[in-house]
Amino acid sequence: MKSKMAKPLGLTPASRGRAPSIRICIPDDLREAYGGRADFRLSLGKVDWATAKARAATVRAAKEVEFAAKRQALKDAKTLTPVTEVSPELSNAIALAVYARGLAQDDVLRDASESAALLSEVAAVARQPLAALQLPAKEPAKRRDYNEGLTDAEAQTLADLNALADGQAGLTLARRRLTAVQPLADSVARAMGLAVDWSTESARRALIASLAEHRRAWGDRSRRDSGEVIQTPPEAKAPQAKEGLNGYTLEDVKTVWLSTHLPSRTLVSRANTAIRRVNECLGTLPLTAYTKAHGSAVVAHLLNSCNAQKTAKDQFDVLKSLLNIAAGVQGWIDSNPWAAHAVKVKKSQKRVDLPSDVLRKLFDSPLFKSYTLPTSVLAGGAAAYWVPLLGLYTGARQSDLCQLRIEDVTIHPDMGLTLTILADAGDEDEDRPETKTKNETARRRTPIHSHLIRLGFADYLEDVKATGSKLLFPDVKYPEGEPAGYNFTKWFSAYRKEQGIHRRYQDFHAFRHTSRTRLTDANVEHVISSALLGHTVGGGTGRGTYDHSVATLREHLEKLTYPELDFLRSYPARNA
Repeated sequence: MKSKMAKPLGLTPASRGRAPSIRICIPDDLREAYGGRADFRLSLGKVDWATAKARAATVRAAKEVEFAAKRQALKDAKTLTPVTEVSPELSNAIALAVYARGLAQDDVLRDASESAALLSEVAAVARQPLAALQLPAKEPAKRRDYNEGLTDAEAQTLADLNALADGQAGLTLARRRLTAVQPLADSVARAMGLAVDWSTESARRALIASLAEHRRAWGDRSRRDSGEVIQTPPEAKAPQAKEGLNGYTLEDVKTVWLSTHLPSRTLVSRANTAIRRVNECLGTLPLTAYTKAHGSAVVAHLLNSCNAQKTAKDQFDVLKSLLNIAAGVQGWIDSNPWAAHAVKVKKSQKRVDLPSDVLRKLFDSPLFKSYTLPTSVLAGGAAAYWVPLLGLYTGARQSDLCQLRIEDVTIHPDMGLTLTILADAGDEDEDRPETKTKNETARRRTPIHSHLIRLGFADYLEDVKATGSKLLFPDVKYPEGEPAGYNFTKWFSAYRKEQGIHRRYQDFHAFRHTSRTRLTDANVEHVISSALLGHTVGGGTGRGTYDHSVATLREHLEKLTYPELDFLRSYPARNA
């Protein structure tokens, strides 16, 4: 017959060979800290019911203490500044504070009139075997005059205690038992307003330093027993510089970056998005809280959030640049914690050539049939006509072409009219920044195709020269700090869609792929086509071939044809 007697909440009696156990519910506000667990189920051992109830009460009380400590830790985590990388300055401050606290505790024992009974009890306990450890039951000590100090017996007791503790501290230091000093170092750090992650290598070095200072404190306490004057220093504070550093965030680094690097709008936008996604992933943390593991989490979050791997890579590269500035320029952190991480981009063959029907659509408009230039300022006037054609026959990028100057078009004795695409000094009198190309390979000289000459490019060149402009396309405008093709790209994207071309990758860059394929189909050697179009050739071989084959470049360029494009010259003829 089942017992009707009530049992303590959560206590389960022994049954079917199982020992009695207790179930302790985890408070709702602490469940996340315990990995989402709802309760603990703990065995009380094979004991009788009365002993089980007593043990259950003890276990429950211990868990309540644990819950209180966990709750306090979570509260501290919201008010304390997290620190994962302990600088040498902070390490020294924590260690010195450990030393100061040890001497301050000694001052309390020597100065408090109530310490006599305590010293006697502790001395008695220290001399007993561990198994027989019991505190003697005594009445509270009577209060004495503070100025009387310790009696000889009490002073000897304190000296014995200090000698015992000093020897133990020496063994602890020799054996590098960092766990012995970690609670004290953590208490000191929290008093400084810091929550240190003691699992890092820099934190381990701080604990070693604290362990040495802990031993020094006990040694000096023993020297005080012989009458040596050892002053108690004030407890050290966190280095002033580091107190400020612990509060710096990626936004603070961005402010420095904006003022010193003058990044383009595109980069600023990329940085803003990247920082927002870091905060989504990790929350708003100070720089000192970032760990290597955080880097992995951010990479995963970016890959999951961005539409393309390349976008995730670009954003993570900006973050790494900001952290490099924080570490190498500002000194706000010791090193870049994410330096070893990278976003891998799988190469794909998504870029395709423009088929004939798409080419016909692109060039079948009043712009190319009758030289009717668009009114949009984004188009850059004559650039709307000539830049797509130059892209079709040179494989150059739109920014490379939009930034061209009059002096970049010259007459070569072997190649005739040529186009030089290179980075060079800007024109200060025209308030233009330096010209920029994507890489060294883009610095090249290439012949201008005869089809472009037939369409009137040479006449256009002379007309622009007559205006006194130094720029080949003076009507091209773009925001300061942005590439020369910034506005033109927007216009061309809208233009191709107006022509019924909506597929991704059928954009301006596709001219580059199309011209490469046409040259390959015309049996032009790889190194020659690379020289004409500015593609990289492994091992530098292609570069050497190009430098010694200028006389043959025009011959090979003329093999680049587009028979499906039958439009004739529409550029107005020059007046005789």
